Amino acid sequence: MTTPARSSLILRSLYALAGVVIIGWGAAVLRVGLVGVDPYTAFNAGAGTLLGWGLGPFQLLANLVLFVPVLIW
Repeated sequence: MTTPARSSLILRSLYALAGVVIIGWGAAVLRVGLVGVDPYTAFNAGAGTLLGWGLGPFQLLANLVLFVPVLIW
């Protein structure tokens, strides 16, 4: 990989990481504030509770399950 392409990949990866952190922080604030969360997080919280897991580990697993097909296709 050339240097400009590599630096572009690193920069885009950092932007994506920052976006995930901001979205996660926002969901955490909404959940702690007891004002409700987005439907995907609500589903993950409920399904995680049914399985005896916390929201974090279950959401991580659910995102991984969705991410793998995205990489394939």
